[in-house]
Amino acid sequence: MNEKALTEMNMAMNQMFQAFEKYQEMQKLLNDSYSHFQESNATSVNRNAACYQEVQKTVEQAYEDLFKASASINQQFSHPTIQRMIQSAKVKQ
Repeated sequence: MNEKALTEMNMAMNQMFQAFEKYQEMQKLLNDSYSHFQESNATSVNRNAACYQEVQKTVEQAYEDLFKASASINQQFSHPTIQRMIQSAKVKQ
């Protein structure tokens, strides 16, 4: 391979690694946010408020959709070629 191709490949691997790190940060924030949402659901005031229950259903569905989207992204990062790129970039750092 020529020098330009190697440089571009290294840049691609680094960008994939950075994207994966950002995905992991997003997944942690999503999990933390959902935990806080579940804690707020546990309060007796919220549990007993009929209007809150409608809001809760809507928010619960939104979280479900976010978790599905996250799983889809994770599936892409799990591809063997992508995994090798991420591991190569991780080793270089």
